[in-house]
Amino acid sequence: MGTSQARRDQRRRRDEFAVQALSDLLKHVCNDPAAYLQKQELITALRSQGSLAKYKQDEPAIHAMSLNHQKAISEFVLGSYLSLDNLRRSAIDALETERTREKRANKVTKIGLAIRVKELEEERLTLLEDLMLLQRAFDLRCGQAAQYAKNADKATQARCKKEQREIDVSLSLRRRPVPPSNVIPFLRGRESERS
Repeated sequence: MGTSQARRDQRRRRDEFAVQALSDLLKHVCNDPAAYLQKQELITALRSQGSLAKYKQDEPAIHAMSLNHQKAISEFVLGSYLSLDNLRRSAIDALETERTREKRANKVTKIGLAIRVKELEEERLTLLEDLMLLQRAFDLRCGQAAQYAKNADKATQARCKKEQREIDVSLSLRRRPVPPSNVIPFLRGRESERS
């Protein structure tokens, strides 16, 4: 007699824990619906009171029970079954709102495209300004190097020509076409001056 009562008490505690865990889960769904959009089994269970009573999940330990039994346990654990049912409805609303928001975020609109084009144009201008500064620094360095090469011996000048050819080969491997430029390699410029 005592053993069967102990089993009933143990089952009752498991049922109380399951209802509390289910209530906590529904609160999580309401607070962070995006995390549950792919949980199809849970979404199906939210459609009706009966399907929610049959819902089970290993972690936390939520197990299936009859709707009448879930109502009775909810009265004891939560104060009323209505609070569990309200959480179920709120979870459905939160999931639907999140699904709609996600669809809108993925939808391309004229206004969204216009904003993106403006951002890209501003980024392009910034990159052009940076490139201009880098080009200026590069030109100054090339002038400095040309001055050193002019005063160097023939072996150093030969090495400069070889390295210039390597740079030209590297630049020819660019996949984007190089726009026409008025920048002249300093050694070639010097050769044309001599001829």
